Parts: sequence; structure tokens; C-alpha cells
Amino acid sequence: MSFITIDLYNKNIYVRLNEVSHGFANLEIFELGTGFSHEFPTAKIVNIESNRNMFVVERDGGETVSGRNVPEIAWLLEHEDEVAAAALEDIERGAPSIAVRDIRIGRLFATDWLIVRHSEQVLMNQPTSLTQQQMQDLHNYRQSLRNIPDEDLSLDGTTYNWPEIPAFVPSL
Repeated sequence: MSFITIDLYNKNIYVRLNEVSHGFANLEIFELGTGFSHEFPTAKIVNIESNRNMFVVERDGGETVSGRNVPEIAWLLEHEDEVAAAALEDIERGAPSIAVRDIRIGRLFATDWLIVRHSEQVLMNQPTSLTQQQMQDLHNYRQSLRNIPDEDLSLDGTTYNWPEIPAFVPSL
């Protein structure tokens, strides 16, 4: 699995598995396909990016924990096959292609760490990994995602004309 975001707060679930990107229309469809509601530990937001070894969970109250051994992460890693099968089954049932709204959420979330890392480096008076120009380009990119018109949010995200991702941003 390369990427999965479960945002129970906003009721968004997005997975990117090999060549398949899929946003579940609602939590109930995801739950039916994975057994999620019966077994999953409580969390507000879960993000896994296996290709970058990022495993983060935000719990109610703002507590953030990370690592493969966190119960929510361990559950998802144990159930990767069910998550993949649920996504493919939902697609085969004729679920709409992933919407612009869902991909936009994923792209913003996937670049959050660059903003956080830069802010921490500045606060700790360390050299920054990104130049000021790169930070400006990143902020401009993220703002262009936020500026997508409301009427476009329900369109098919796989064919949407997306803003160009800055070259220094790791593959989204």
C-alpha cells in the first residue's frame, strides 16, 4: 500500500494502491468492505504513506502519535488486502471516479509535512531544507488547490486539469 488517509472527522477516506486511486463516497461503504467499524481502534485521522515510511495518527483531543506499532496503523497494515479489495469492489460497483475534492484533500495533506518541517527548522534556528522561493512556490501551489471553484469539486479528479506540482515536491 502506498497511501491511505482515513479522516473520520471530515468523513473522507482516500487510498492510492499501485495504479488505483479511490475516494470512498462515505464511511459506510468503506466499513462494509473492510470490517473497519467492528475492529478499528478509535482515532480521528490516520495517515499512512508506506513509500515514505510515514505512519501518523491524530486522536481526539489533538494527541498525535506515529509509528508502525500504533494500534490504528497496525490494524491497517494487517488489513491492507481488505482495504485494497474494498476499493476495487467499490470501483467495480460503478462508484464514481475519485472527485476533485478528494484528490485536493490528499494533495494538501501530502504537502503538510513540508510546511511543518520548514516551520520547525526556522523555529529551531536551523538551516532550512527548502529555499524561500521553494516555500513561496509551495504556498502558491497549495493556494491554487484551495482556489478550485466549488462547482469543480464534484468533477472527476482523474481527468481534471490540476495546478502544476512544484518539481521539488516528492511524488504525489
